[in-house]
Amino acid sequence: MDKTVCIVDAGSDDENRRKNEDWLAQCIERQEKLLKKARENPRVLTPEIEAEVDAKVRAKIGEGGHMGYCHWFWSCKKEILREEYDIEWLSPAETNLGCMFD
Repeated sequence: MDKTVCIVDAGSDDENRRKNEDWLAQCIERQEKLLKKARENPRVLTPEIEAEVDAKVRAKIGEGGHMGYCHWFWSCKKEILREEYDIEWLSPAETNLGCMFD
């Protein structure tokens, strides 16, 4: 990702607009740090490793299917990848700021 573009509601009052802009700037900064860290990591997540990790996650937390499960799944997946494989992985929530997942 070379550039992140944010749109702030121009119809909000000045205080809300400033808060929105500050929040978005913080999110963009955090995302850029995470992406930089991921780019610097030489390890590659292969389909085989991903399938193995996904199986470990399901064994640890179950199959899910309930609201919020994806966040729990991604958190566990990130932890396993970091600790067992030395891979810095970014969840869909971390790479798609502004999108809501359940």
